Amino acid sequence: MDDIKRIIKMLEDQEKRISNIEKMMTSARDEKKTIKPEVIKKSNPKSVLGLIEQMKEENFFDTPKTLKEINAKLRQDGYVYNVTSLTNPLQRLLKQRRLGRISVNGLWAYVKR
Repeated sequence: MDDIKRIIKMLEDQEKRISNIEKMMTSARDEKKTIKPEVIKKSNPKSVLGLIEQMKEENFFDTPKTLKEINAKLRQDGYVYNVTSLTNPLQRLLKQRRLGRISVNGLWAYVKR
């Protein structure tokens, strides 16, 4: 009879443990629903994209800037790139609506949005 009582006690303890685990899992699941991760991914400041974003944060794009002006600013800061290597990062920023683009004297110029 002692063996049966011990088994029943062990089963009751197991049931309590399982119930506690279920509560913890439910609580964790609920916390995940309420906490939303940051969606915007920051670029590496040493990449072309990151350098252009840094220029935006420094208010460089408060007035419209052409590719030549952007390239000149990068060179002034010590980063030498071909003008053609700036187009893809600028296009990405346009798609993400982080920069805008307008036509100035027949040339595209990039501005802060």
